[in-house]
Amino acid sequence: GLDEWNNRYIKFAVRGSGRDIPPFSVKQLTTDPKPLFAELGNAGVNAFTSKARNGFLEKLQNRKPQLPTFKVVTRLGWKSGAFVLPNEVIGHPNKHLECSFRHLDNQMLAKYRCRGALKDWQNNIGALCKGNSRLMFAASLACVGPILRFVTGPRSGGFQISGLGETGKTTAAMVAGSFWGCHLSPERREKGFAESWHTTAGKVEITALAHNETLLILDESKRAGRNDLQRAHAVIDISFNLAEGTERERLNNQHSVRGWRVYFLSTSNYTLRQLAQRAHLDVDEAELGRLPDIQLPADSHGIYEDLHGYPNGVELTDELKGRCRKVFGTPSREYLRKLVAEHTKDPMALKKFLRARQAYYLKLSNAKTEAEGLRPLNRVAGRFATVYAAGCLAIRYGILPWSSNDLSKAI
Repeated sequence: GLDEWNNRYIKFAVRGSGRDIPPFSVKQLTTDPKPLFAELGNAGVNAFTSKARNGFLEKLQNRKPQLPTFKVVTRLGWKSGAFVLPNEVIGHPNKHLECSFRHLDNQMLAKYRCRGALKDWQNNIGALCKGNSRLMFAASLACVGPILRFVTGPRSGGFQISGLGETGKTTAAMVAGSFWGCHLSPERREKGFAESWHTTAGKVEITALAHNETLLILDESKRAGRNDLQRAHAVIDISFNLAEGTERERLNNQHSVRGWRVYFLSTSNYTLRQLAQRAHLDVDEAELGRLPDIQLPADSHGIYEDLHGYPNGVELTDELKGRCRKVFGTPSREYLRKLVAEHTKDPMALKKFLRARQAYYLKLSNAKTEAEGLRPLNRVAGRFATVYAAGCLAIRYGILPWSSNDLSKAI
C-alpha cells in the first residue's frame, strides 16, 4: 500500500491467528524491524532468534514488489469519502483503507471509545446543558472538527474558558469531550477526554495529529509551565502552533510536512492577557485572536446559569463529571454516520446549509458589535460562526437536544 506521500507499506497476516496487524512502512522495516517481530510474535509467529528474524527478512527481500492494493491512513479524519477513527471507519470508502498510527500516542487513540446509547447521553448530559450557555457552546464545539473541510473561515484555532478555580470550567471541557469518548487509564479518566497542557508542551504536533478533525481539549493552563513566564510562553506558543495547522519543517524530514484541522478548547484560571501580564509579556491581536477567552457568566453559579434543581454549582459539577465518565462517545458516532451519509448523497446541500448558518451568526454578531461600538476580530467571529453552524447541524441530525434559536442566544 501507499500513504498520501506515496511511501510504501507492507501488510502482514498470520494464518489462523485472526489478529489484524496494521501495515508497516518500508522506513520502519529498514530502520527498526523489532516492532514487526513483536507484532508477529503476538500473532503466533516464533521469531525470537537473530537467525529466524534474518531468515524472515531475507524472504521478504526476495519477494517481487507488487502493485499497491490499499491506501494507508496515518491520521484521523476524512479519507476517501469515509471518516477514520482509531478503531472504526465510518462510511464506505471508495478505496480500501488500512490504518497506521504507530507515530501517534496510544493513550490518546484509546480514548476514542463509546459507552451507553445516544439517548443516554442526551438524557444524562445534554439535558443539563440546556440553559447553560457555556455548556451548550462546548457541546457544539465538539461537532466542529468533521465539518472543517466543508466551511469557509479559520480551520484551526482555539477558545479558552477562563475564570476562578472550582467554578465548573473543567466540567464544560468534560461535556465537550464526552461527545467523543473518555480516557481508558484510571488516572487520566478523571479528566474525561482531555489532555494536559503539561504533556502537550513537548509533543504539540503528535497531539494535534491525534485529534485531526475531531476535538482537542487542553485542561488547566497552570500546568503549562513551572512559573508565570514559562506558562505564558507555552500557552502562547502552543496556541499559535496549533492554529497554524502544520508541523514545522525539519532538516531530517524527507517528506512533506503533515497538517491538521482542529479546534481546541483550553481551561484556565487566567485569561490569555492576564497570563501574559503576570509574565510581563505583551500580546497582540494575532495572539489573542488565536485563543479568545470565554469568561464566566455574570451573576451566576460559576459557569452555570441554570442549576436544574441542584442546590449549588458544586453538586451539579460533581454530577456532570461523574456522568461524563459513564456515558460517552456515542454522539460523535451518530453525528458522523449522518454527516458521511449526507456528504455522500448531496455535498453541495451540506455546504450550503453550513454557509447559511455561518452567515446568520455573523449577521447577528456584527449587529451586536456595531451597537456596542466595538471593532470585530474577523478570525474570532469566524470561529464562533463555525461553532454555531456545527451545532445547528447536530441539532438537525437530532443529536443536540435544544433548538438553533437557543444555541444562537447561548453563543
